[in-house]
Amino acid sequence: MKIEVIKVGSLSVNCYIVYDENEKDGMIIDPGGNAEDIIARVKSLGLQIKYIVFTHVHFDHILAYHKVKDAFETCELILSEKEVDALSDNRKSLLCYVSEPFLPIKNYTVKKHKDTLKFLNMEFEILETPGHTEGSICLYGHGVVFSGDTLFQGSIGRGDFPGGSIKKEIDSIKNILFKLPDNTVVYPGHEDKTTIAYEKMNNEVVGWI
Repeated sequence: MKIEVIKVGSLSVNCYIVYDENEKDGMIIDPGGNAEDIIARVKSLGLQIKYIVFTHVHFDHILAYHKVKDAFETCELILSEKEVDALSDNRKSLLCYVSEPFLPIKNYTVKKHKDTLKFLNMEFEILETPGHTEGSICLYGHGVVFSGDTLFQGSIGRGDFPGGSIKKEIDSIKNILFKLPDNTVVYPGHEDKTTIAYEKMNNEVVGWI
């Protein structure tokens, strides 16, 4: 398994391209901007994109969706069933703060806690981690977890947006993410990667609340 990160959008979101270098299938996580860069990199790698995944439906994680989807028409959009409302609620998606037009999303596949995304040689488990948003999800497999805006290096995502809850977010981190093996590498929605072991020992925000 290979992981590439492209920093996208005005808030420097980590958009991940995750793929099997032998089978050349993969997924794109959180295409929040810079569609041309994402598309060009995927094409240069010769990948067949099976899924686009939203860890949550905030504008900075979804703005490039339509252009990326148009480039890879056969891929499925994956999101939590609890995040569907945000697709049509500009307050929950924070699109109300963005001048760039964003067309409605009509076709998607919803996933629940412990559902899986399967590839030829890869498999990832969906983990529901409410808190940053009601329907935030993480993806776990192959010794890594893509944590969206739930868990950062030394910090956590905000819980004061519509549908958010700091209490739920801390519960998600302590009772779901911190139950993963200590050597699990965390690939967050912003900033640098970390590990579960490091965050359990050093994440003061989780400890304070």
